[in-house]
Amino acid sequence: MSSTQLARVSLGAATIALSAFAWLAQPKSALSAPNEETKPGSAAPADKLARGKYLVTIAGCNDCHTPLKMGPAGPEPDMSRMLSGHPEGMQLPPAPAPAPGPWLVTVAATNTAWSGPWGVSYTANLTPDAETGLGKWTLRDSWRRCAPVAIWGAGG
Repeated sequence: MSSTQLARVSLGAATIALSAFAWLAQPKSALSAPNEETKPGSAAPADKLARGKYLVTIAGCNDCHTPLKMGPAGPEPDMSRMLSGHPEGMQLPPAPAPAPGPWLVTVAATNTAWSGPWGVSYTANLTPDAETGLGKWTLRDSWRRCAPVAIWGAGG
């Protein structure tokens, strides 16, 4: 990795860490138990929906959590399965052995499964479905699960 790439990665990691620290430094009242407005499954106010759309867009959630399909110009996001993660019924063969040299990762055609020296990783369902997605999560649950991913690259 060149020094320029290392600097970019370090700056990105520092930005994520500082953002997470700022969120964690909020008063406990901001993380309190959900009230009527924020109970899982309740309708979210328009401003919260707009904020969620904004966060999904700037965080690039669709890049990994929306499966790809083959379109007329090549692979494209399958928006009928937006944020659904790795297709539940898709059976993958064993991951190929890593190639020698600088190549470290093998990616499934859907862009929702990766294999590398750590093993195989699958993207999660980020839809509001109560059974398979985030439908029962509170704001606190979201940060407990997602902050470690953003900061350390491991699930919480």
